[in-house]
Amino acid sequence: YPDRFHANMAFGQRHGFTYHRPFVTTGGWPAPDGWEFAGAFMPWALEILPQVLDVAFDRYRLRASLTLFDGYNQFPTFEAQDAYVRQVCAILLPRMHTIQDVQIANEYWATLWRQHPQGVQWLRAHARTVRELLGSNMVLSVSGRESAAGDGTYEEAVAEARALLELDIVKYLLEKATGI
Repeated sequence: YPDRFHANMAFGQRHGFTYHRPFVTTGGWPAPDGWEFAGAFMPWALEILPQVLDVAFDRYRLRASLTLFDGYNQFPTFEAQDAYVRQVCAILLPRMHTIQDVQIANEYWATLWRQHPQGVQWLRAHARTVRELLGSNMVLSVSGRESAAGDGTYEEAVAEARALLELDIVKYLLEKATGI
């Protein structure tokens, strides 16, 4: 693990990358063979997160774009989700300089948040918690239905971002405009 991590960070630095994604997946789907332990929902991932953030920034000058959730079923109750958000924020707070943005949910439309009866309300609550704990300068982002599907108008994407998380939409719009 450490050799591959350093090789990946060095590659990114050499090729002009300015950020990295610490978790390949944050869980919430049935694990494919060999991926049973992939994701932020595993305790070891949160244990190594401080070191990953520190080394990536201090040695390679790469900031993190950190996704909190894939599917809502990653943590089946709001209380479990809230505890996880607070745990991650406690790790991030002393490392704010290492964070580019916090993505509340990855492709929320495709990962069942939208279909869950309280999914959107829970995402809004998590966004408010992140803002409360990390401050209003922390950039929050979300991959929504329009950006995930690659369709819809600019105006629809803006309206979706505002309605979904009540957050600043700069990152969301850049993601929609650039496809990144």
